[in-house]
Amino acid sequence: AGFDALYGHVFCIGGTLEYLLRGLSLETVQTLGRWASDAFHVYLCKHSQILAPYV
Repeated sequence: AGFDALYGHVFCIGGTLEYLLRGLSLETVQTLGRWASDAFHVYLCKHSQILAPYV
């Protein structure tokens, strides 16, 4: 898709926000982060401005 992969702990907050800012869906970010649940939403709790379009 033309996006560089992000790995390791850096993906948790920085990667999640970066991918969302690039316009990827929450489902895609969840898949790329290899989360089996929506637990990664914890990383977004203080970023309502970024999260708002996805909820």
